[in-house]
Amino acid sequence: MGRHAEAIAAGRYAARIHRRSGDRPREAHALTIVGRGLEGQGEPQKAITVCSQAAEIFREAGDGRDEAEALLHLGSALSSAGREAESMAVVQQAAVRYRESGDPRGEGLALYRLGEAFMDEGRCEEAVATYVRTAALFREIDLADLEGSALLNLCRALRDWTGTKKPSPPTGGSPPSTPEQATATGSQVHFHLAQILEKMGRSAEAVPSYRRAAELFRVREDRASEGQALFRLGVVTVGLRQYEESVPAFERYLEICRETADSQGEGMALLLLGGLLVDVGRYEEAVAVNRQAADHLRDSGSPDAVNLALSHQRKALRALERGDG
Repeated sequence: MGRHAEAIAAGRYAARIHRRSGDRPREAHALTIVGRGLEGQGEPQKAITVCSQAAEIFREAGDGRDEAEALLHLGSALSSAGREAESMAVVQQAAVRYRESGDPRGEGLALYRLGEAFMDEGRCEEAVATYVRTAALFREIDLADLEGSALLNLCRALRDWTGTKKPSPPTGGSPPSTPEQATATGSQVHFHLAQILEKMGRSAEAVPSYRRAAELFRVREDRASEGQALFRLGVVTVGLRQYEESVPAFERYLEICRETADSQGEGMALLLLGGLLVDVGRYEEAVAVNRQAADHLRDSGSPDAVNLALSHQRKALRALERGDG
């Protein structure tokens, strides 16, 4: 007898005993074990029947948390039977029961499964909203591993969602319903997600989100926010030695600072870009940019920054004298 068959037999025996004694909640727990075993051995239709019975018993007993767990198993069985729409509705119901029972971990696990189902169905907007909520729940109760998993799935959902030409049709709830709302939400979530990943020490994973945030802010013509995303993209990629992305990020950031009359940002951009151009061997450009940086920073009264820009300039000039670059 296999593992699943043993669980089914034991669960059925326990369910009969508890039914005879009138202990309905324990009967329902035993039925849940039977349902899991039936699904495990490839009999989802029978599992659906048994898990439905268990959920109904818990509902009648007023045990919301155990009802939620039975509903979660029912949702899994429905999915195994190919009844995805019903499965998603049941898992949503499980999340509600967990929330009403004050079980954020259970609610988070139910929402995590729902997010996976949304992704499988190509409903990326709803997956994004679901994973944002899931990550927040796990963060509130200090479950860092589960939060990290939710954030990684959020990355995938964002990539698939914002990579499409237009958002999928809304089906109710909070997801954006217009291209403009989708762009606004996508840019903000990408940026905040990148910040979270960077703080977690996962800089390489933050890069695509900073990049996409900058692109979406540009579409919205939100220059200030685009500049912030580009600045962080430049800083992170410098740390990763991905200079081929750092240089254009800081160049675009410099343009935005000039467009928006951000004098302080312009000085910072010139200083960072000047040093970076030296590091990548673009010495003639480095001389010009560091000269601009020194002049700009001198006007703003930043002697230490001026000295750093002049040091970068001297380094570039020496390299040119040696015939480098």
